[in-house]
Amino acid sequence: RGIENIKVDQGNHSISWPVGLAVSTENSIEVLHFPIRSYAQFENKIIKGGAAYERNTDLHPSIGATWRMLYQKWKNGTLDEYYANQVWSDVQLQQGIENGLLVSDTKLKEFFQTNAIAMAGNS
Repeated sequence: RGIENIKVDQGNHSISWPVGLAVSTENSIEVLHFPIRSYAQFENKIIKGGAAYERNTDLHPSIGATWRMLYQKWKNGTLDEYYANQVWSDVQLQQGIENGLLVSDTKLKEFFQTNAIAMAGNS
């Protein structure tokens, strides 16, 4: 964060700042959110985040409600069922694109293709 008084709110979905502080959106940042990836990544994320919420006695139980629910599913052995119901098959994805429910956004893929050589040189 570039300004000390800006606070990234719980869940990383918004920011807040003191009244009167001028914040420019001219050079805004686009945040790409990938909540579901492979099951192993998803499970790891839920285990770590869910355990952190469970340990935190300062936050109201409504904060992080989805994390808490998913952590309970993991503890009960049903997280894999939840995951399976969230992931779309290739056929479902194609149908969603064809009927306009989904769009194919390739800008991240294109960014990495364009910048792969430059990024490899900085490793």
